[in-house]
Amino acid sequence: MGGKSKLISALPKYNAAAAHYPWLAIRDLDQDAECAPTLRIRNLPILSDLMCFRIAVREAEVWLMADREAFADALGVSLARISTQPEALADPKLTIVNLARHSRKKAVKVGLVPEQDAGISIGPEYAAWIIDFAQNRWSPARAVASADVPSLAKTLRAVERLVNTTKQRFCE
Repeated sequence: MGGKSKLISALPKYNAAAAHYPWLAIRDLDQDAECAPTLRIRNLPILSDLMCFRIAVREAEVWLMADREAFADALGVSLARISTQPEALADPKLTIVNLARHSRKKAVKVGLVPEQDAGISIGPEYAAWIIDFAQNRWSPARAVASADVPSLAKTLRAVERLVNTTKQRFCE
């Protein structure tokens, strides 16, 4: 949708809309703040009742990697290569690309690993592969059970609260 700067500039509008309808917005922490709460307050200091704004620590890919068995299977690498503490990774994208270098699947290597001296950090199919994995194989509940991902666990609880608040407001 145009990256985090576009999301951040649109957050006040989403937040205003969340006075009437539920909204969920998620962005990466990256290196933009020391911790997620600091960044959340900097980006959106006051939340409407039906606004759920969450920060993925470090990058959203960490949440996907946390579903360790599914991620290892999709990448074609051994489960032992997938971190049990993905939020501690300094560069999750680079970690995924490096995992793909060890894949048993040629399509993963070709799609996720950039060509040598290409001047880019990810392969040509990286985004499509991530989207496909998230839509078709990833389980947030399995991810929380499989790895140490506090930001995802907190997000799932926040989404559950948003759903309950929405039900109370619109269904009762």
